[in-house]
Amino acid sequence: MEKKLIERITRSHSELWRYDCNHLKVSSGLAASEYEFRRMAVLSEEAAEKEAPAVKRLVKTCYERDYFQTRAAKKCIYMAGTPVAADLRRRIGMKYFRNPAGRGSRYDPLKRQAADNEYLIFPDTLPENARGVPLALVSDGAVIGDGLWRVADPTLWDCGILASEMFAEWMKTVGSLGLYDCVCQFPFPPQREGDCEVMERFLNPLRRYWETGQEMGLSEALETLNGYVDSLYRERCPIDIQGEPSLPESRILYLLALRDKRGSAAKIAREGEAYNSRNVLAHPDVPRISLPTLLTILNSKEPVQPEKLGENLLSRAQDPYGSLKTLVKKGYLRRVETERTTVDKNGKKRNTAYESDVEYTGFFVEWIKFYLPEDPEQRSRAWELALLPSKERNPQFPGGSEYKTLKILWSAEKPLMKKEIKAERGMPETIDRLLEKGLVEERKGQYRRYRPLLSEVDFHAAVIREILSRMDERKNAVISMVGQQIGETWLSNV
Repeated sequence: MEKKLIERITRSHSELWRYDCNHLKVSSGLAASEYEFRRMAVLSEEAAEKEAPAVKRLVKTCYERDYFQTRAAKKCIYMAGTPVAADLRRRIGMKYFRNPAGRGSRYDPLKRQAADNEYLIFPDTLPENARGVPLALVSDGAVIGDGLWRVADPTLWDCGILASEMFAEWMKTVGSLGLYDCVCQFPFPPQREGDCEVMERFLNPLRRYWETGQEMGLSEALETLNGYVDSLYRERCPIDIQGEPSLPESRILYLLALRDKRGSAAKIAREGEAYNSRNVLAHPDVPRISLPTLLTILNSKEPVQPEKLGENLLSRAQDPYGSLKTLVKKGYLRRVETERTTVDKNGKKRNTAYESDVEYTGFFVEWIKFYLPEDPEQRSRAWELALLPSKERNPQFPGGSEYKTLKILWSAEKPLMKKEIKAERGMPETIDRLLEKGLVEERKGQYRRYRPLLSEVDFHAAVIREILSRMDERKNAVISMVGQQIGETWLSNV
């Protein structure tokens, strides 16, 4: 493999692919180096038959890499995840591991992504001339061993794509590098209704080869399947590769370009979510650090327990109980008892939940009115823009004192110096934070002056649009009430 191709795959894997988690869940079998640690010993059919009944209870069917050459499964003693008496574990350990089997893990790694019905298995290495991937369907009670990959409860669609030359090229190139999750990162084409039924027609000729290893008619069946899979990618995932031939000659280049495209889109979406989670709008009375907690409980139809608020915190270091205590003290929340509520030895109630103690529409109406411009014309324009969809990213929202400084700059007819902002009862020390957030710009001269980068109308439209996006289906009632209060009667029908 060319050095440039290896570098490209490695760079894309670390920079882009990790952002896209929408892919098939593929797990590796147990590596041979793990057998003793996982209390597993491979043995022959004869040896398994001669074992005592207590040992036979631990014998399972085992598949390893050579299954696709011999088409013969093996037997193994598998103790991971199964309670075994100490004396029996000692006898098995001395016979197969040359130690009492006291060491090792009792955790069963095969329970991770375990199958309900069956596994689809395939080898981790393929010959260079392979035009497809050999597959096999095995029972959910089997042990998947060294040199194999497994997919739990696959669909016909999964089987067809994984058997194709597209996946074979991915395995021979990306899969051979040993990168983490490299097999899982294979980009599937979008699936549509009825695809499984169509794919079944292409898989039927391959079933004899999967079950018996007989290659009669295999070449023709693979050629038909590969043609169909290539057409799926060409139709549903068009990618232009400049200076390179189109499918099927450049499958790996096409797949890498498709994987990069999806990873890049996922990265942008993930960064946007992270930006929005950190970019919390200020409320005139609620601390910013407590606002996500309050919004979650306001939009919940049932009382919320504190342990379910973890994903709504601004940082992992934040304690939800501090926010809840503040919100209860301010009268926005109240504690309610649940089935799990208990009283400890100090008389304090534990396992309580929290629900809103304010009227939903009234809370959001007052919040929106706080951010509406004072000028009637600007107020109407900002409200109108807020109700229109926008693809632009929200500005970095200011805090309460920063917002006060912004209002002073908007009301001024020219850029202001810090001492002029202070004279208007503003806080000049907030200018540095506003500069970092990109809300104001600095004009250098004999004196440094500052002016807002966003117009008052555009900023308030973005703020109100953000408030509306945090609401549930009761949003229409809030829109109607605000529209009536600012004199825009046509908004009451939105």
